[in-house]
Amino acid sequence: MKDRRLFSARGAGIFGFSIFGTDRTYALDDNMELDFPTILAFLDKHRGKPILLFGFTFMVWQHFYKQLLANDKKIDLSSGILIHGGGWKKLQSEAVSPAGFVAALNQVCGIQRVHDYYGVVE
Repeated sequence: MKDRRLFSARGAGIFGFSIFGTDRTYALDDNMELDFPTILAFLDKHRGKPILLFGFTFMVWQHFYKQLLANDKKIDLSSGILIHGGGWKKLQSEAVSPAGFVAALNQVCGIQRVHDYYGVVE
């Protein structure tokens, strides 16, 4: 995102949604691994407040949900609101439905307010 010459649709999405946050924190490190200390510090700092989460559907599934499962971790995002979009085609092989996506996330982090958006970049 720092080099505008390398700007992509993903970068535009991140930049666009970031304007809605006042204390932006990234859950994934540069290797697409969950940064548990950063996540827990952020949640502790904002305990009891609504939290806006943004991610791309496939990345939320692959790098958030699956990593929570693999690490047998549960985090409390019950006050969170997730806005996600794009990447459903990449989940077809796993037969993940929108309802299944929400139910699975609820199981590992208690999130109930999940909103899918559709963005066109063409």
